[in-house]
Amino acid sequence: MEYQNRLTTLKEFSKHYDYDCNYLEDILETSSTSFEKYENFLPMSYHREQSKVEIYFTCKLASMKSLDCGPCLELTAKMAAEAGMDSNLIKLCLGQSEQLPLDLKEIYDYSQSVLKNEGLSEDIYRGLQEEHGKEVMVELALAIVSAQVFPTLKRAMGQFQSSCIVIDL
Repeated sequence: MEYQNRLTTLKEFSKHYDYDCNYLEDILETSSTSFEKYENFLPMSYHREQSKVEIYFTCKLASMKSLDCGPCLELTAKMAAEAGMDSNLIKLCLGQSEQLPLDLKEIYDYSQSVLKNEGLSEDIYRGLQEEHGKEVMVELALAIVSAQVFPTLKRAMGQFQSSCIVIDL
């Protein structure tokens, strides 16, 4: 019965977000233990207690965009809208990040710098921490790290062509 509940949850998620969950269904069908490990990871991927919605989703969108994963980026944009992020800010994150308000531009650039491992400095981190607090920086760190899992998992599961593509803006 647990298998069926998990499959139903995946199907509902897929329908709600118009998102292809075939790679997750494949994991579930292949190994319930492996799928359980995936499920245990999920709370980290959406942990947000202190971060304002705009800060958090700017970070997540920048991180996803850095990974060039079209469907994952679209999913994150839908989740940002659902969480209440202004649609104009979402559009800026997706295509014109240089026009973001300064505080969000700093988060966007920081997130991409972490993933690219370039342009980082203690001064940048300290400045963001002073502005937003250590709790927010921890949440952003978790968002940046977890953003890598979904597109990487899809590619590792053999979905090279149809799943992870550069999103057409």
